[in-house]
Amino acid sequence: MFISLVSLQTLNWISGGLILAGTIWNTFLTWRTFQNKNLPGYQILHIGIDFFIGVGLFLATGGLGGPFTWAGFLAVFSIAIYYDLLDCLLLAILLFIIQAVRIFFAEGLNLLSLAVLLTFNLLAAFILGILGRYVRNGQAESPHILFQRSMGVQRKDDPAKNEPIDGFDPCFEILNATMTYQDVLDKSLDLCTTALGPDPRVNKLISAILLSGGYELRLGAQRGFSAGGGKLTFHADRGVFSQVIQSADPRLILDPSSDPELDQLVLSEGCRSVLCLPLRTSSVVFGILLFAHPDADYFNAERINTLKLISPKIAIAIQNAHIYQDLQNQKEQIIQSHDETRQKLARDLHDGPTQLVSAIAMRVAIVRKLLEKDPKEADEELVRLEELAQRTVQDIRSMLFSLRPSTLESEGLETALQAMIIKMEEIYHQNVILDVNPEVIKHMDYPKQFVVFQLAEDAVNEACKYAEAEKILLRLRFLPKVPETALLEVIDNGKGFDLQTVSESSDQGGYPGMMSLNERIEKVKGRFHIDSTPGKGTRVFAAIPLTEEASRRL
Repeated sequence: MFISLVSLQTLNWISGGLILAGTIWNTFLTWRTFQNKNLPGYQILHIGIDFFIGVGLFLATGGLGGPFTWAGFLAVFSIAIYYDLLDCLLLAILLFIIQAVRIFFAEGLNLLSLAVLLTFNLLAAFILGILGRYVRNGQAESPHILFQRSMGVQRKDDPAKNEPIDGFDPCFEILNATMTYQDVLDKSLDLCTTALGPDPRVNKLISAILLSGGYELRLGAQRGFSAGGGKLTFHADRGVFSQVIQSADPRLILDPSSDPELDQLVLSEGCRSVLCLPLRTSSVVFGILLFAHPDADYFNAERINTLKLISPKIAIAIQNAHIYQDLQNQKEQIIQSHDETRQKLARDLHDGPTQLVSAIAMRVAIVRKLLEKDPKEADEELVRLEELAQRTVQDIRSMLFSLRPSTLESEGLETALQAMIIKMEEIYHQNVILDVNPEVIKHMDYPKQFVVFQLAEDAVNEACKYAEAEKILLRLRFLPKVPETALLEVIDNGKGFDLQTVSESSDQGGYPGMMSLNERIEKVKGRFHIDSTPGKGTRVFAAIPLTEEASRRL
């Protein structure tokens, strides 16, 4: 354009400025596109600026008799890329109106010129609109065939009988072989993009995997979001997300701004169409596969069918990876639990039986000497020695009971707690009161019951050893107003202690009993708190979630 105006000696500051502005604008757009960071609503912005520059050049260079009679079609060409044939025709009519006004004021009313101009505009818009539709939707071969070829899969003699999903099997084998949970999520989105074929518009596709967590959906993986362009969690109890989860059917949304969640998710990316597919195994929907695109007509029947065929196998791969990860986590927890049990056993042996056995050995030496000098005193020492030996036996039995309480397995948590209290009373001669809500225990599986038993035993043991209390209350109930969470309390009216001093001692390796309580509550994703004041007793709280939802709330 610039060279043309210079050669015709018609360049002026208006036309030169418009050409310079168009050059800078399109260079900027190209740079942003290569970075996959398009401006919000960039299609409308692109078409509007092209229209302004094209009409400006048309008017500034002499109108119908100038060198740039066609300049207004820059905008028609742009709208043909992004929108449909009807939009092209409407823009051509708008362009004709501007041209007609310019001709009327410059040359007067010329109906023949106007008729020719209108026919030319509509014909050119029609051709550009058809070409634009071909660029968007027309493929030399089906995306299914292209994907099968990229995977090295040959079609059968009768393509009509060949199920499209057959060509995806090699890729699904790779997906199922990848047991790292996050890798499976990421590769699933890459697989979907590949399956849609080499359409240039696939570069603008935005995709995400949203995983269900109670009343929320969390972002598991995403492709195409601009920096900071997406939330991490979404509400699953409203809008299209709720519909997909409840019905387990795909949903195509052509007006995402009307949805309470999608408006925040995709409007910042300039998307006009959204496709949501359920991720489900059996009848349970555990997530949503989400796709969004700036073009309203991007998700045609063939693309939707492709993604519908892929989504069930992706759901299976994700579920398998999740199960595998859970097994790995359980394995680590078992190893950690064994380590903690060994550490606790070592601490208990050191603090209890080891000290008592050392005391027995010393008293045996004393008795041996007394037998020669004072047989009567030796007899009294033997009585004390017997009491010490009996206490040692009780401590060892108590430790064995803690390691594997047979009563817990055979008769349940409440009976096991009663047996534990009886042993504590025998050893420490303390009055321990038990208050248990049986409904809480009904909602606990055995692993949680075992952890609750250990927590109760540790807390009561600490109170018996150090509280010097008249009575100790062990209570298990629902957390007030939260029936999905159990609350274990150990309350004493003893001497209490200074929490800050205990915290500092725990950091330095002291008070192993308190450290043990923290270690055990972490196994069940619970919360632990101690309230104590010197001279006013101690209250130990342990909140144990009974469901995954309760765990997230805690």
